[in-house]
Amino acid sequence: MKIWQWFSLAAPILALALTGCGGSSTNNKGAGGHVYDIKGKVTVVDPSKEKPIKIDHEDIPGHMPAMEMEFKVADVKMLEGIQVGDQVQGKLEKRDTGDVIVKLEKR
Repeated sequence: MKIWQWFSLAAPILALALTGCGGSSTNNKGAGGHVYDIKGKVTVVDPSKEKPIKIDHEDIPGHMPAMEMEFKVADVKMLEGIQVGDQVQGKLEKRDTGDVIVKLEKR
């Protein structure tokens, strides 16, 4: 088999492997990685911390089960007006450096 024949056969397979299979509509690619929907109840808000918000969140399908945990946020300004006890929803981006909430709003 000549090299160009091998490439013509391998290219579609390689392209499929690199793009991966499609996920659910809640999981898509952001600038840093996969983006997931997040919903839950705020249990701590402290803008002075590295992980300024703690959320008791529902299951994040394809990423993690329901649990209470602290999160980094892309911009601390998105926490303005959000208080302990608020029900929130938003977008969580999986990055090489860890999970980061990139969008958050009250439900």
